[in-house]
Amino acid sequence: MKIIIRVDATVSLGNGHVMRCLTLADRLRDLGSNVGFICKESPENLIDFIRETGGFAVDPLPDNPAL
Repeated sequence: MKIIIRVDATVSLGNGHVMRCLTLADRLRDLGSNVGFICKESPENLIDFIRETGGFAVDPLPDNPAL
């Protein structure tokens, strides 16, 4: 099963939410799912952290207030 997690966060806001999503993603991967993320490219985003820490693919979205 392919699962995509949408999470936006920066170093100063929402990083706890990212950590919870990474925990969920790790467990889903352990159960055989192919997990990826979609994140907004805001200043100080955690895209690289998600890629490096969890080894997950991340598709960035432009930093557009309408999204």
